Amino acid sequence: MDRRWKVALVIGACLVGGLVASVVLWGIQQDKKADWFSAWASGGSAVVSAVALGIASVAAWATIATNRNQSEQLKRLEDSSLSEQASKVALWIYLHEGPGVKGWQIRYHNAGSLPVYGVTITYIYGKYVDNRVSFLRYATLEPTNEPVNLPGASRHLLDFAQMIADESDLKPLSTGEDEVKAFKRELFQEGLIKVQLEFSDGSSIWRRIPSGQLILIKRHSSDLNHGRGYDIPRF
Repeated sequence: MDRRWKVALVIGACLVGGLVASVVLWGIQQDKKADWFSAWASGGSAVVSAVALGIASVAAWATIATNRNQSEQLKRLEDSSLSEQASKVALWIYLHEGPGVKGWQIRYHNAGSLPVYGVTITYIYGKYVDNRVSFLRYATLEPTNEPVNLPGASRHLLDFAQMIADESDLKPLSTGEDEVKAFKRELFQEGLIKVQLEFSDGSSIWRRIPSGQLILIKRHSSDLNHGRGYDIPRF
């Protein structure tokens, strides 16, 4: 119960007690009859009952509020624990300009200690209403000490960009494929191609959307008493 409520209740009880004592003393001084005292006693009992009911109501309200706060805190702790592994997994489009093969890549990082499973990478081209999508799947992706290039996913990215260029009906110029190259460069630089990652950490299925936000898709069910383990992710 809040300290302010306790102080208010103590003050109220003191006032009621003082009022009753004053009435009794006044009645003795006035030489009142027994029925007068009886009437005041009945009234005093009613007041005390009302005060007790008020105290009980306030205490119940305070208990409910405390339990609600504790439940919310426990839920936040549970959610934080649940997403700890998943929050360490990310994938994004990266322009590699250092040593080695230059160009656009799919970079991946799993800073956790365990692999992720049932991985689906979704490539999205969303310039028009009829979005183009393509998928690439991995059974598992291991933990990494730092962001790494996924060669297969990077090749799929470039193939997806070529598919978009082909669907745009661009015709190579007589001097080469400058127009197609310029179009593909625009796709990446303007962020018109995006990637989305979906995976399981063994207890839940998560989705990392193109903006970077992590979303819980599904929690796997577990019922060991009936011989059931985690559901197999279905994509």
